[in-house]
Amino acid sequence: MGKCRLKGAAWRGLALIVSTLLLICLIAGIASTNDSAALEDYHWTYEWTFQNPLPTNGTISAVSALGADHVWAVSGGTILFFNGHEWSPNSTQTGYSFNSIDALDENHVWAVGYQEAILFYNGDEWIRQSNGDKHHLNEVSALDANHVWAVGRDGTILFFDGAAWADQPSGTDKHLFGVSALDENHVWAVGEDGVILFYDGSSWTQQAGMDHWIMSVSALDAEHVWAVGSEGTVLFYDGSAWSIQLTGACDYFNDVYALDSRHVWAVGGHTTIHLCEPDSHHASPGENETQ
Repeated sequence: MGKCRLKGAAWRGLALIVSTLLLICLIAGIASTNDSAALEDYHWTYEWTFQNPLPTNGTISAVSALGADHVWAVSGGTILFFNGHEWSPNSTQTGYSFNSIDALDENHVWAVGYQEAILFYNGDEWIRQSNGDKHHLNEVSALDANHVWAVGRDGTILFFDGAAWADQPSGTDKHLFGVSALDENHVWAVGEDGVILFYDGSSWTQQAGMDHWIMSVSALDAEHVWAVGSEGTVLFYDGSAWSIQLTGACDYFNDVYALDSRHVWAVGGHTTIHLCEPDSHHASPGENETQ
């Protein structure tokens, strides 16, 4: 079963806005229409509808879908599962609060949150994974079963090698909110005070910084990476430098998802959704370019 790249982080902002879970009717259409030309001619006929009965009365923080009948979501200390027909609690952890979930396949799912809540699903049960510290984790990104990153407060970056979690020195004490793993040598993490970190397979270095907080990052390839944050900030990395993309928005973007180089969504406050096309205007180099 192929993984739908609309992972948990990609819907986090939208989920926080509505404070409940919507039936993701668009997943099948988006996941099966990766060709750019096909997307241009595609006529969207699906509708968003509330899923009843509601799986929880609490806020849904994140969702990750492998397919129409394998969808996980997190709400507080509860992990929910959708089997194609109905939602049901998949696990309830007292004292935990989950912020992110990422499903690699049916037997490899990770959920992370406060107090170093790291849970792993092996296809049969949820198992706690930890390196012994009490980190507050905000997001997890699984590249494969042996390459998983989680980021959180105070510059925390954890890496799972298939056997155990371990700290990776980030070089910053800023809170980190988002992480996106493209491959073993291209991983980005973003966070407080506009920090953008890059992992080249051996170490993390700061790639950019600015005044605004950066909440989420989505890497399509090594030359197409987007990051979004406060005050309508949208940044683009072309493989050599980060620059500002002008959207005209002043809202707070919570999340970004890049389907291909012509279809990128940013979501946030006041239900703002922007689609980035190739001819989007970039800020001129110099004053507006991140350093």
